[in-house]
Amino acid sequence: MPHSPPPPRFRRLLPMLALLSGLPAVGLARETAPVGIATFNMAWAGTLDDFRRHAEICSAPEVNGCGTRSRASSATHPVSPQDARTERCREATLAAAGGFEAMISAAPCGAYGIRRYLSLPEAARNYRLKLEGLRATVEGLIRDEGVRVIAFQEIRSQAVIDYVLGDFASRFNACVASHEAFQTVGFAWERSLSPDSGANDCTPNPELAIASPAPPRQDASHGYRTRPGLALRLTIGGAPVTFLNIHLKAGCAHPTAGARGDPPWDERDSACGALGRQIPVLRAWIGGVARSSPRFVLLGDFNRRIDEELAAGAAPENSFWRRLADGLPGMRPIPPTSSARECGRTAGLDHIVISAVLWGSQTHPPAVRRIATTQASAQAIPTSDHCPNITTVEL
Repeated sequence: MPHSPPPPRFRRLLPMLALLSGLPAVGLARETAPVGIATFNMAWAGTLDDFRRHAEICSAPEVNGCGTRSRASSATHPVSPQDARTERCREATLAAAGGFEAMISAAPCGAYGIRRYLSLPEAARNYRLKLEGLRATVEGLIRDEGVRVIAFQEIRSQAVIDYVLGDFASRFNACVASHEAFQTVGFAWERSLSPDSGANDCTPNPELAIASPAPPRQDASHGYRTRPGLALRLTIGGAPVTFLNIHLKAGCAHPTAGARGDPPWDERDSACGALGRQIPVLRAWIGGVARSSPRFVLLGDFNRRIDEELAAGAAPENSFWRRLADGLPGMRPIPPTSSARECGRTAGLDHIVISAVLWGSQTHPPAVRRIATTQASAQAIPTSDHCPNITTVEL
């Protein structure tokens, strides 16, 4: 456990003591201010035009909403009848979209829970309700919860961020990581946090966007890539702080998955295998950031129930968290204070982690709260299947 931070009154005296003693004040405690931070997976959030393009593809007679994503075949996973049907649907969707790049740049047919697109105008009206729910949720985070930095996942473009910021758009900057597929990650942050910051605050990490399934089982018409990462570096209180936004590979959420050989981390065509291949990339990225910015926040959709993993002690020598955090500078997940039930099946997948330097500078231990999304009573397309996770950190 880290040492308790010195009391605020003493912390204010440290720079003066350093000056009197002739020692440098670098690294000594400074005046800090609370900053509200959130991570929010917005569930295939695009513009209304993005949705119309998705609906055009998925309403084609030969497609009409069928699923297009199947498990890769291999010696251990032969093609099943269901996968064969999915493959036929995939070929039809490729044709309707006009090619692989066009297909992956639109949300897949199962993204919004619509089985058959009988009326495009009605579907568009339902999608508009989703966008309005996202906007009301984000406005509430800023207005009611004091959130000033937001990491977004499952967004198509910066235009979506600008829309959901709503009445607060003029107060925030935003950026996204470029990605060939529909889903990417982005940030929004209050301009007053770093008034002298420029356009180079955001740096994408395309190396996190690994091929899934792994080569050589993928080809040009089958090879998806996972989402990239995105770093946001701000100067707050006279010192740098870096936020790292991630959305890791889905399908390996359970605390024991991958850790006990079911399936193993190194299985090339499994979800846990893909997540396992992201771990060293993420470790290298965090390590590089920590050397130049010891104050850092890692947040986003981990697609892993880390809280349960740590509580259960699931194969600690080979758990996801042990493989990720061993040897890195004392990262600590901020614990949640609300139960998982209110956020459904995705609860526990989103996390906010801070460095040991940040944890040691907190006057009070931070905690994460899960906030319910805004949802209309007759909303056919949910606002999101994730809850925003928020916390306050002294920076």
